[in-house]
Amino acid sequence: MKQYIDLCNHILNNGRVRKDRTGTGTISVFGYQMRFNLQEGFPLLTTKKMFTRGIFHEILWFLQGSTSNLDLNRHNVSIWDEWAITPEDVLANQDITKAKVYEVYVPSQYWFDMVFQTCFEPDSEDALKRSQILKDYNSKDEDYLDFLVSKNVPCTELIELRTNEDRERLLFYKSKKGLTKPDLTYGRYFEERNLRMSSHLEGVKITNIKDTQLSYVHETGSSPHAHGLEGMITDLLDHYEVPKIDTHPVVGELGPIYGKQWRSWDSYVLADKEYVEEKQKEGYAVLNDFSKDENNNVVMYRSIDQIAELIYGLKTKPFSRRHIVSAWNVSDLPDETESISRNILKGKMALPPCHTLFQFYVTELTEEEQEKYWDKDKYSDAPKYGLSCQLYQRSVDTILGCPFNITSYALFTHMVAEVCGMIPLEFIHTSGDAHIYLNHVETFKNEQQNRRPYPSPKLTIKRRVTDIADFKIDDFVIEDYYHHPKVTYPISV
Repeated sequence: MKQYIDLCNHILNNGRVRKDRTGTGTISVFGYQMRFNLQEGFPLLTTKKMFTRGIFHEILWFLQGSTSNLDLNRHNVSIWDEWAITPEDVLANQDITKAKVYEVYVPSQYWFDMVFQTCFEPDSEDALKRSQILKDYNSKDEDYLDFLVSKNVPCTELIELRTNEDRERLLFYKSKKGLTKPDLTYGRYFEERNLRMSSHLEGVKITNIKDTQLSYVHETGSSPHAHGLEGMITDLLDHYEVPKIDTHPVVGELGPIYGKQWRSWDSYVLADKEYVEEKQKEGYAVLNDFSKDENNNVVMYRSIDQIAELIYGLKTKPFSRRHIVSAWNVSDLPDETESISRNILKGKMALPPCHTLFQFYVTELTEEEQEKYWDKDKYSDAPKYGLSCQLYQRSVDTILGCPFNITSYALFTHMVAEVCGMIPLEFIHTSGDAHIYLNHVETFKNEQQNRRPYPSPKLTIKRRVTDIADFKIDDFVIEDYYHHPKVTYPISV
């Protein structure tokens, strides 16, 4: 894609340094256009290896109407992870989420005694060393954990939760070198009076570790030592169907971003009662009845599927100038004074849409073009129309985002053309603020700028698809994709 390298060079040669929302700083130009002939190849960047599978999954995700990052994560795609709601966000914003916690009380001395009994074979060298060390612990004034750490007790697995200076419980794992602090990988733990296991619903309160063991044996029929205390308590939570904080319904959410706006744009009208029936024929439903209002109005709502309307319009009125889909819903834009997480939790977008609006354009093919583009193995009749798409992208992260967006919308143009029985002709990418982050410049110049682009690969859709919702990831085949090695750039959030 020589057009892309030309854009990067244009920004570096003509752009100006600007401050930006992330604080990183950019070199930026305003207004730029690239055109890609889709019959001459599929616009997939070759000067570095692209995450093609992630691009394809994301466009399918948009078309499903999903706004949950978890749906991408299920396909091992993590491109939206930086912005999605985490369990930590849920706990940090309890004024919005109303998250609750599950309480478990564990006397520390008994905790250690029980876990140590389960960690070593009775006659092992480690067990003998443990026994000798524990004989030296007689002081009730010395912290039990500090004592064990100071003696470098050999350990192999999770053993302890301890309160730090901030009164937050941290997980401690055993290692062959002794007790060490790990990453917080098993959830967040807090301490007030008791140890509290994170959950957004109240459940059974376990107040004594001995009772916990008896309950565990009674309810599961297993030994409490089978998986250690951590596993035992987890099993109990599962048994009592107490959800953990990472199952809170907002975890993974990104707010009403592209999928929401494309497939279910919210539309509200205030209608005089005389026109309610007419609006109902348009798909609106009454939300509230203000019969006591002096104007006698009612609030009505409908969800607009812009993608369905786009495809219907292309099929029935191909030469219309209204084949437009917008993601710029002013009422859902985030508040710039709030954090990303609080915006999402308040029902706003994680980020304003960068690829803001796109328009399709239908061309009537000549007889020569019909014959040229006719895939007789796939279609019984020659195609009559060609389809082009132009994207307006208000904000273009030229190094990381732009190549992704070009490929994504080129694929989307192929998909819409397939559903409408047309031939994909051209994709046009129009930029608003096209920028290169300052922390990308040197890497681009040193590793990517002077690489010679390979010829564009070819995209094939393996089967005939007539419904945009029926596409699967395996429908797309990229052939002859030759590329230079991957280049890693930091992301600015």
